[in-house]
Amino acid sequence: MNFAASVLRSGAVIAQAGHVLALVAGFGWFSTGRWALTVSLLAWFFHCYIALRVVIDAALFADLAGREDALDEWLVHFRLRRSTTPRSLDDRTRAALRLWKLQLAAFALQAILLALGWIG
Repeated sequence: MNFAASVLRSGAVIAQAGHVLALVAGFGWFSTGRWALTVSLLAWFFHCYIALRVVIDAALFADLAGREDALDEWLVHFRLRRSTTPRSLDDRTRAALRLWKLQLAAFALQAILLALGWIG
């Protein structure tokens, strides 16, 4: 559980790098208005959403170690999860790391679009 929380915490650094890319894309968009920079900014919004979910997962993994049933009850209570079917720790870890990989992909997309906007 601590390994997953550590990996997920690295998502904060990725998110900060994404914010820098968004600033660069924003400045470039105002001066050139290229479509790739616009799409890069849209990718940044998606990246922010995924980064927020990764940060929440990291905090939950760190705070609720050994109390996964409390997490399920909390998620159902706040209507963030529909079923109360118990999930194993391995399932939770795989899902959280899949989300972290999605964050990396969103960052890569944002960076590629930024590069295309500045080059072309």
